Amino acid sequence: ASELIVMRTSGQSFFRLALPVFLVAFLISLCAVAFNEYVVPWTNREYDYVVNTEIKKNLNPGVTDHVVIRDVQNGKIAHLLYARRYNPNTKELENITVQEFEDEKVIHVENAPKAVWQDGVWRMTDGIIYDLTGEGVERMMHFESQEIPYAMSPSEIPRESKKLDEMTIRELLVTQKAYTAAHADATGVIMEVYRRFSLPMASFVFALVGAPLGVQKQRSSSSIGFGLCGHYFRILRHHDIPRSSGQGPHAPALLGRLAAELHRPRHGLSLDPQSGSVVFEVTSDW
Repeated sequence: ASELIVMRTSGQSFFRLALPVFLVAFLISLCAVAFNEYVVPWTNREYDYVVNTEIKKNLNPGVTDHVVIRDVQNGKIAHLLYARRYNPNTKELENITVQEFEDEKVIHVENAPKAVWQDGVWRMTDGIIYDLTGEGVERMMHFESQEIPYAMSPSEIPRESKKLDEMTIRELLVTQKAYTAAHADATGVIMEVYRRFSLPMASFVFALVGAPLGVQKQRSSSSIGFGLCGHYFRILRHHDIPRSSGQGPHAPALLGRLAAELHRPRHGLSLDPQSGSVVFEVTSDW
């Protein structure tokens, strides 16, 4: 505390004193984003495999929802398949949408109510083909049977299907594209993408809150710590409400995610760095 007093009396501004803290917190946030992108999805995937396969011996997980299959050629997605459900008992994919890409643009879409595994290949039945241009649908045709040569085998689908927390941001964006093409609800996918950035940035947000507390005059009263705990729990309570609203149909996912994270700095701004006391005041209520 004596060092802070000397620096303040020498004319150092609050921003100059807190700048190293802000820079370190921002660097930690960037490292957390990279950690969530390259380490966390893989560890979640391995944990799920060990628990279900090695411990529970659950070799047949049952029905798999929201199956996404990617056909990557020369580092680019050539085909993207979305199936609403996979039934391992009947070896059927239900409600299928297949997109064909050229230069990362959709040029071909196929829709079919189901596909059946026959003779080592998936066969879609009673479907519709759409040829697309920049202006819309150029041609539409009906087919009775169509093969999917690039799709994985039935035994690979449960093993290769990933939960949202097991995907990288790039995989989440591809999954969102598949959901949107099939007119499925992609809100959970979008919220997961925003969460990959909003949660790591929390360390920077709390640095904005902690810096005023670090340079203020210290009080001997024990009620300060108790008040801080109560204030923090109020922040968390107000943080959950907009986050939950973003997962529903009435609020955009981005608005709900950002509102949840930006609500905490508004509480932090009530901590005045120039005064000798902490002002516990919520600026607004949800």
